Amino acid sequence: MLHVFGTQVVPLACPAHFDAAGQVNKALPCISTVIAGVNMGKPQILFDLPLGLFSIGVSALALVSAGLIFIQSRMTMPPPVENDPSASTTRTMMVMMPLFSIVYGGIIPAGLFVYWIVSSLFSIVQQFLYVGWGHMFPLFGWTPAFARDYTPRFPVTMPSVTATGKTPAPSRQQPEERWVSAASTVRPNTRRRAGRRGRRR
Repeated sequence: MLHVFGTQVVPLACPAHFDAAGQVNKALPCISTVIAGVNMGKPQILFDLPLGLFSIGVSALALVSAGLIFIQSRMTMPPPVENDPSASTTRTMMVMMPLFSIVYGGIIPAGLFVYWIVSSLFSIVQQFLYVGWGHMFPLFGWTPAFARDYTPRFPVTMPSVTATGKTPAPSRQQPEERWVSAASTVRPNTRRRAGRRGRRR
């Protein structure tokens, strides 16, 4: 798995790292984490954003990752419906998740954001082939011309709102109805035994 077209991508030999005294420093990793001049093993902070009592580090990789995660989430986001709190919660979480990655930009190593960026790009391309733009638009009430009436290459049916604009959520059992249904399946305990302390010899 480490060879591509006969070329070894990752060398398995661990080079010896010597300090100023000529001693081998075993704390340094065998594989260098510096790629294109960026140390992927440490957070890459552009600037600190003060927020009152504390500040967060803003990373360029975190911003790119958050933007791609937002696009991926919008493409697969369920349509807005009435009387369905679960759909509303799902839509809210899909919007809030990219913000968490921005907050973690000053804490998490940069390599993890590279992983998120690559995986998000693959997911966006895959979803674009299946569902097109999905529910990406309208975005803030704006729908570009290239996204109107677009047909994906391998179309897959997306969930849509019913004709009445409501979901089957009202037909689901309410908590009280579920409790009654569960209570009817429980067999009552008619054989009650007295404890040993209550028995008389």
